[in-house]
Amino acid sequence: MRLGQACVVLLIVSVLTFLLVRMLPGGPVQALLGTHNTPGAAAALEQKLGLDKPLAVQFLTWIGSLLRADLGFSYVRQSSVTSLIAASLPNSLLLGVMAFVMALLVAIPLGVYQALHPNSWSDFAATTAAFVLYSMPIFFIGALAILYLSVYHPVFPPGGVGPAGVTDLSWATRLYYAFMPATVLALVQLAVWSRYVRSSMLDTLAKDYVRTSRAQGLSMGQTVRRHGLRNASVPVIQLIGLSLPALIGGVVVVESVFNYPGMGYLLWQAAIQYDFPVILGVTVIAGLAVVLGTLLADLLHLMVDPRVRDGIG
Repeated sequence: MRLGQACVVLLIVSVLTFLLVRMLPGGPVQALLGTHNTPGAAAALEQKLGLDKPLAVQFLTWIGSLLRADLGFSYVRQSSVTSLIAASLPNSLLLGVMAFVMALLVAIPLGVYQALHPNSWSDFAATTAAFVLYSMPIFFIGALAILYLSVYHPVFPPGGVGPAGVTDLSWATRLYYAFMPATVLALVQLAVWSRYVRSSMLDTLAKDYVRTSRAQGLSMGQTVRRHGLRNASVPVIQLIGLSLPALIGGVVVVESVFNYPGMGYLLWQAAIQYDFPVILGVTVIAGLAVVLGTLLADLLHLMVDPRVRDGIG
């Protein structure tokens, strides 16, 4: 059931992306020819790229290539889209995984602590900080991080994935260069996730079975570990699945701010250069990641709460 829905979603994303890209002003012909854009040269290049064919034919041709795992060829970069994505995808995965782990490691303990100390000064302070972080644009947080941690206090590099000219990078170097952009990306996510953990934990702690456990002599820590975390994690898992599009969108912004050579930066550069094949390829891969991540969240939901088995079926 969900797999079929995922295929439909991917098809819709592909159609909308293809149509929206074709509606952008300018185009690959203008980007490639530049000042040499004459009617004759433009017509010849359109024929070479297949842009002179009807839109429906172009779309079906692109879908056929996509089904053969061929994402097309970037005439702007003179390279296949698959190779460009293969080179940038590991960097984006590292950044996304680091941000995801950072956000979870902070959001869960923080939300549980707030739920155990509701309406305290620390609860109000954490809530205020969460609202401030959530309301600030992610590019602004990134700019502040570069200003204070790279310019005023040079603790971390302002961008890139490693020292200039170095190709054989160690994992320590990759983690060091990815730490600041990953932290910026994690801040916005943990601001949202910690609020949901707090709300879900408060709701769980008010249940009758929790009060019964406390009456039977279990400490608050034992009650939270045995009952609270498991039951409170269900809506949090759902939230994480729904947050994947925002996380991927944040990756695009963060990579652009930090000049981090991942898929987000590749997409940003492709949009500036009207590199349609790259835009389409990256968008499809991002859509696939969102769909797979949502399916994974559903499976985790099933593992935590077997009562949803019939709903996922």
